[in-house]
Amino acid sequence: GWLLRLNKLARRHKDTGAIIACSALKEAYREVLGQGLEDHLQWIYIHGGYDEIHDRMAKRAGHFMPASLLRSQFETLEPPGYGIHIPVALSPQQALKKVLRETPGSDPA
Repeated sequence: GWLLRLNKLARRHKDTGAIIACSALKEAYREVLGQGLEDHLQWIYIHGGYDEIHDRMAKRAGHFMPASLLRSQFETLEPPGYGIHIPVALSPQQALKKVLRETPGSDPA
């Protein structure tokens, strides 16, 4: 149900723009999220290795997902072969520049 609610939210804002962030680990999840948005959708895949992400998770406090669940997330993950791929090691500024450079019709200036 939550994937359908996110899709409905995205479709409601497809002309003005929206950013929806979620794990969408499986291709089937991304298919539900993208229904009816084909011409209004840009996938951004933030990726990193298990050890790199585990170390980052271990350093954060008060997050709802414990680092102990990360292994199952990696086992479930079906990485997309499309979209803009962002290494998790990039700074937010570097990631934004990469997204703007690779998004058709954007003005990276």
